[in-house]
Amino acid sequence: MKTTRAALLLCLSLFCFCLSSAFAADFKVSSSALERTLKARLFNTPDGRYYLRGDDKSPCRLFAEDPHLSFAGDRILVRVHTAGWYGKQIGGHCVGFGVSMNTVISLAPTADGESIGVTDAKLDQLSDSPEVNFILKPFFSHKLPSEIRMNAATVLREVLTKSTETSGYPLSLDRLQMRSVHIVDKYLIVDYESDMRIE
Repeated sequence: MKTTRAALLLCLSLFCFCLSSAFAADFKVSSSALERTLKARLFNTPDGRYYLRGDDKSPCRLFAEDPHLSFAGDRILVRVHTAGWYGKQIGGHCVGFGVSMNTVISLAPTADGESIGVTDAKLDQLSDSPEVNFILKPFFSHKLPSEIRMNAATVLREVLTKSTETSGYPLSLDRLQMRSVHIVDKYLIVDYESDMRIE
């Protein structure tokens, strides 16, 4: 009984030592997890759209909807359905033409400090029509977000606030440093260093 108790105390001590020390590791993020994050950050209107021009009440409006995310090489691909009306608003009406097309945007993953995100947005495919591409490509090129960042340390600290309830131990994150990010198969691999502790 004493041996078992001593072993448990030793294991707990080692566990606490590991959590209070700095360590380097990596974590994997699936394309579906990134897709959910993208929807929450950008496609967060009541109708699940990202408006490129106007809003749901504008006669002339363009929006992206139904995003699907995947990986290709070292880039992230986002396929969306783009729709609406493009033209000039005159007397409460949009004088122009209707838009309904499937669009592909590619982005480069990035990691710096406490944040991970995407940058270097490129319009890989706008539509199947050369005429529509000629008219809309300049507009779309200026509407692509230059970068999207998420503070991973903030998200992790929010999760750790419930550690006492779930594990019985209050865990806290002192430092999180992203070192690099790259794509391997179906996952985004993030290398990081962190300092965590248990009270």
